[in-house]
Amino acid sequence: MGTFKNTMLLIGRLLFSVIFIEGAITHLTKTGYMARYAGAAGVPYPEIAIIITGLMLLVGSLSIVLGWKTALGSILLIIFLVPVTYQMHFLPMLHATDPMQAQMQMINFLKNTGLMGGAIYIAALGPGRYSIDGEKK
Repeated sequence: MGTFKNTMLLIGRLLFSVIFIEGAITHLTKTGYMARYAGAAGVPYPEIAIIITGLMLLVGSLSIVLGWKTALGSILLIIFLVPVTYQMHFLPMLHATDPMQAQMQMINFLKNTGLMGGAIYIAALGPGRYSIDGEKK
């Protein structure tokens, strides 16, 4: 793989991970707030769920940033995204009575769907040369 593709894979990995790193920080530093939000959406054991998902976000995103076990990191993020997208965005979108709230949930649903697609790409393509795993080859 050429320098251009490896550079693009590195930049893509970094940009892709920003939202998950921010999410991990929020989950792990604002656990009470996040747990109340998750609980209101019907998530069982929201305090535990927020801590577990915060750790999933942290490990998955750092795996992708560093280019170490990126397929595993991507799968971890997909495991996070699937239930969150359904529970926190799809169901509220269906039940929203306010059109603006329904639109915001649709935006978040589509954003998460796109992020799942990005995670699948990273899992399939690997990290490229500019990564921990790429340096081993």
